[in-house]
Amino acid sequence: MATKPVIVGVDGSEESLRAVEWAALEARRHGSVLRLVSAPAELPRLRAYQASPGEIAAALRGIAARSLDAAIIRSEEVAPGLPIETGLPSGPSAVAVADSGAGASMLVVGARGAGGFAAMMLGSVSRHVAAWAPCPVVVVREETTALHREIAVGIRDPEDVTGTLAFAFEEAALRGADLVAVHTWYWLPARRTPPAWPGRCGHRTPRRSRLRRVAI
Repeated sequence: MATKPVIVGVDGSEESLRAVEWAALEARRHGSVLRLVSAPAELPRLRAYQASPGEIAAALRGIAARSLDAAIIRSEEVAPGLPIETGLPSGPSAVAVADSGAGASMLVVGARGAGGFAAMMLGSVSRHVAAWAPCPVVVVREETTALHREIAVGIRDPEDVTGTLAFAFEEAALRGADLVAVHTWYWLPARRTPPAWPGRCGHRTPRRSRLRRVAI
């Protein structure tokens, strides 16, 4: 069993449950524990009532608990017998979900959500998670069971790609997929030809993965 878990943020929405499906299959593929975390923000309808802080906290805990229950059921449907852990991090949802990735192999979130994940189309929560989580982040959009024949990895700085390429190579090898390395650059209009592709990155392609280089 891998020591680093696969973590997924849930809020009870169908979008987050699709993320749970993807994360459960990924945890099974890695031989990892699946950890479900829920940190819902205060919903607008709760603010409309004159509730005490204690009543609001209790309501939010109930929302989180129901979200975790639904996520457990969904994960057991797609990956029976998978070891599952749960967590209720406190604090602002974006920060809490991002921080929950400490020590994880990856952190998975849905493309949209309800309540605290209302801006999950690469909005406030998912953007914060992608920018600040201390581990690789996966944003799951639609299909979660599609066959993976090709994985693309974006390379910003060819001199500093160790962590990015290592993660991409591992994912491609686990799926038996090709790996496409994508790097973009710009040049002055007066220059007729683009610069040459940078030197070798110092990584060997896994036996079951084939690396292609694409310049845009």
